[in-house]
Amino acid sequence: MRWPFLFLLVLALLSFTTSAWSAVSVSRCGPANECVCITWISGSSATSEVRCPALTPDPPPGGEVGSTFGGSGTPVAAAAPHPGNPLDQATQLALNSGIDLADVKLMGEFDPDLRRYVSNECTELFLESPLGRSGRSLLNGYVAFRSGTGVRDSAGAVPCNGSAAAWTNCCSHSPYIFICDSRFNEMSRTQRALVIIHELLHVGGQREDKNTTVGAGDPPNSPQISDAVAKSCS
Repeated sequence: MRWPFLFLLVLALLSFTTSAWSAVSVSRCGPANECVCITWISGSSATSEVRCPALTPDPPPGGEVGSTFGGSGTPVAAAAPHPGNPLDQATQLALNSGIDLADVKLMGEFDPDLRRYVSNECTELFLESPLGRSGRSLLNGYVAFRSGTGVRDSAGAVPCNGSAAAWTNCCSHSPYIFICDSRFNEMSRTQRALVIIHELLHVGGQREDKNTTVGAGDPPNSPQISDAVAKSCS
């Protein structure tokens, strides 16, 4: 699988060397397609990484392993009382619809021959996370959802005052995902599910570029992560 991935990387670099446009390429790779190869493309720079299950024999080349993940890998206990505000009924109903669909997407792909679910690009986004938990495990046994209206993040900003639909404090493995009520409620069910998966990646340790710099050593920005989630989980 190494040649299709390397060809894709070269093609991407040739296509975007004169552009400030940011994009992402996600593909299955590895000896048995059990890995996911990600190329985060920003103008003339690209950061590549390979995410594989532990102990994968002969993992494919193409970049650092889990290079855009961060965090200590130590689970964080939920606080008492919970920070932020409780969700109102309308937001809770909207959230429930998104959670249900996100849960289905994070199950993987049903294999009729094996009669069970197997991993796919969506589940493999979480491979190599320092927290070591699948997206579905995070969704069903780790995170709690709260209203983020008026809540400040670890940098002192109020993300719901901007364009965010949801947010979490990256990359401390915080168990809280804060929902920006009105913006989140306006989304379709599919959009809500993808937003939830995006934030679950941050809970696992996915770093995100918060400034306007573009460089090979930078983590992906928010649109790139959303693009990766959409391409892998739609």
